[in-house]
Amino acid sequence: DVSPRNVTSLRQVCAYHLPETVTFESGLVAVQGTLYFTTYEYTYAIEAGNCALKWRARHPIAMIPAAAATRGVAYWNGHVFRGSYDGNVIAYDATTGQQTWITKITATDSGEFISAAPIAWNGMVFIGTAGGDSGSICHVAALDASTGRVLWNFPLVATGPAPGSDTWPKGTRLAGGSTWTSLTLDPDAGALYVPAGNPVPDFAGSYRPGTNLYT
Repeated sequence: DVSPRNVTSLRQVCAYHLPETVTFESGLVAVQGTLYFTTYEYTYAIEAGNCALKWRARHPIAMIPAAAATRGVAYWNGHVFRGSYDGNVIAYDATTGQQTWITKITATDSGEFISAAPIAWNGMVFIGTAGGDSGSICHVAALDASTGRVLWNFPLVATGPAPGSDTWPKGTRLAGGSTWTSLTLDPDAGALYVPAGNPVPDFAGSYRPGTNLYT
C-alpha cells in the first residue's frame, strides 16, 4: 500500500551510481541477495542490501548505438546470460563474472541486434533478435545453457518452404518480426510465447497484403 498515509514509511536502502553515461533500460534480476543488470557493454552484479559492486564484466562492442537498449539478464544454474547489440549471447559465472561462453546468433551483414533480455529454462537459454525495421528477418534462438551451442533457430518471417510463407506477397522483400522484450515460457506445457514485432514496411500495408506470419 503506497497511499499517501503510508509513503513516509518508505526509505531508500542504498543506491548504485553507474560509472558510465549510457541509456539504462535494464530490468533487475535478484538471486540470493545479488542484483544483476546490463548496459550496452557491461554486465553488473551488486549486493542487494548495500549496493556494493561485486563484479562488472565488459563485452566491448565496435559502436555504442545512439538509441537502442539492452534489457537485462537471465539466471540459471549459477550463471547469468545476456544478449549484446553485436548479436552475441554471453554467459557469465554468476559469482565471479568470469565469461564461460559466447555465441554469435546473427549474421555479420544481417542488420540484426539483440535488445531483449533472455529467459532460461531446463538447461536452455531463449532469446530473440531485433532490427526488422532496418530490413532484417528477425528470429528466436535456443542455446544450450552449458555450452552456448545453438539448439534451434526459428525465423519470425515465414520464407521459402516454411509453413506460413504463402501469407506474404510474392516478389516483396520480406522483413520484420523484431523481439523487443522478453519471451514467456509455460514450464508445464513446455510452450514458448514470442512477442514478435511488426512486418516491414510497417507504414505501407498495401505493399504486403495478407497476414504476414509470424509478425
